[in-house]
Amino acid sequence: MKIIKLTEMYLRERNLAYYTKIHFRFVARLFVKDMNISEIQLVTHESLIHWREKVLDRNSSESTWNNYLRHFRILINYAAMKDIIDYAPSIGMLSVTCFEEKPKVMRIEDLRKVIKYLKSERSPFKPSWFWVTMIRTFFYTGMRRRQLAGLRWEHVSFSDHTIKLVALTSKNKRSWYIPAPMLVIADLDKLRHYTHKLVGDDEQFGKRFVFDIELFNSKFKCEDRIKESTVSNFFKRLSLKTGIRVSAHRMRHTMATELASKGKYKELQLILGHANVKTTMKYIHPEMKTIRNLLDTLNDTGI
Repeated sequence: MKIIKLTEMYLRERNLAYYTKIHFRFVARLFVKDMNISEIQLVTHESLIHWREKVLDRNSSESTWNNYLRHFRILINYAAMKDIIDYAPSIGMLSVTCFEEKPKVMRIEDLRKVIKYLKSERSPFKPSWFWVTMIRTFFYTGMRRRQLAGLRWEHVSFSDHTIKLVALTSKNKRSWYIPAPMLVIADLDKLRHYTHKLVGDDEQFGKRFVFDIELFNSKFKCEDRIKESTVSNFFKRLSLKTGIRVSAHRMRHTMATELASKGKYKELQLILGHANVKTTMKYIHPEMKTIRNLLDTLNDTGI
């Protein structure tokens, strides 16, 4: 059986989140493309070793490979359960050790420099206010790329100052509300005003996506919403221009670390949408200065 067909069979039987389905399809297509093997019956332990070598040779991280392997293992085990293959190739030993990476946080002063650069005349990112609004929304809400890309005007309450993060764009397939700081509300209100000027007072305005970059810059062809890939490419270009590593995920980690310093872990968990506070703790990366100050409190012991 074709690997792509097997993937669709599996997805039809499982009640998975929208973006999880997309990732399963991506992993299946990537294997077929990398290895030129389209039939699940032809997948062997040796071919998976070669695939690992290809993935890691592309400078993909160890965690990326382990993620691909986990998804492909599910497909192989599913094929074995359905008697599509006689036995599942041994996969357990193919995962690799993930070396601890540096914390994915930004210095607040670097974030200020990025904003200042975007507002400057030398910035090629137009219109600058659109990209500044996007960055502030990421930082002040901690939302993910897919959540920002899928945000509609009906999800933003200007009266209650809240934003609804819907199940369709959430990792855990649930929706929840987060408070929006006044700065973000003001930025989004400006974006709403400019959007209204271009599209009018359509009755279906609430269904429109908030970050529709194509309305303001015709170079982008996004079909009424900004794409996740467009967001990623923007941050890659911005990082090259400024020499500062910046991404949506880094801002999420930075925001979490800043709020964690206030000791409000439960509130932070609710903002990030984690089912377990243990997941929230993974986002917290205290600075060395903070740790040093904590240790300095031991001086009070008089030892």
